[in-house]
Amino acid sequence: MEIAPHGADLSDRSGVKWNQGFPAPCFDDNPNRGGRPNAAWQASYSIDGDQLCLSALGLRSQYEPGNVLQVGYQVTLTGATFEDGTREKTVILLEFSGRPKQSVLKSCLKLKF
Repeated sequence: MEIAPHGADLSDRSGVKWNQGFPAPCFDDNPNRGGRPNAAWQASYSIDGDQLCLSALGLRSQYEPGNVLQVGYQVTLTGATFEDGTREKTVILLEFSGRPKQSVLKSCLKLKF
């Protein structure tokens, strides 16, 4: 299984600049700028029975974005599929602008082995 952080700028579709990846993802909403994080969190995941649970803990925005940002994970499974039969999925945990209203996010997806 591969899990990578996902970030997107939905306002201008410009992409993002990753300052660091898993397990403490951090990105800027401007791909030409680094070191001014608009989204940062502690990444976590677990497999509980037949569910993959993805979490973002302590989501914060040191430099509050004016654009709408998306945070989550890109997941590729090995040896299992998601309930819909696919092996790859982008899991969106939150879309926000300014300061995120939630700092702890979690999504669980059913797996088929």
